Amino acid sequence: MNYLVYILSWIGFLILPGFLLLIRLLNEKIMPWWLLIFLVLIFSWVLINSTVYFYYGYLYDLIESTSDPSQELLDEFGADGAKLSFALFFGWLYGCVYLLPWLLVYQALKLLRRKQSVLTRLITKKIVEPRPSHHWVRVGQTNN
Repeated sequence: MNYLVYILSWIGFLILPGFLLLIRLLNEKIMPWWLLIFLVLIFSWVLINSTVYFYYGYLYDLIESTSDPSQELLDEFGADGAKLSFALFFGWLYGCVYLLPWLLVYQALKLLRRKQSVLTRLITKKIVEPRPSHHWVRVGQTNN
């Protein structure tokens, strides 16, 4: 069970910025920048802390399930102090750093959407607007 929650927390952390930016891309009124950054800070802190906590719970389960655990496993389980403390105090920082590449993707999608909108307007304008009638000359009539 610890392993499942550990994996789900990790996956949640990985998709969080993309999901929030997708909401902002679809409707900017629902997700202003201050709310997006606040949610990334809070949820990334929660998800990083749960990831670290359940990872060490998973390591404990591995140690308990084997009769003779390896020294490497025991060392990994025993070296939890710095990781737990860093996640507790700076778990939000992981979210901020991980948000930066997602912002580049967001800007690229926004630019692509804007260009597509301009092209769509140009195409519809050409299709919908007929040419002025004074350019057409009837057969047998002269253009004065």
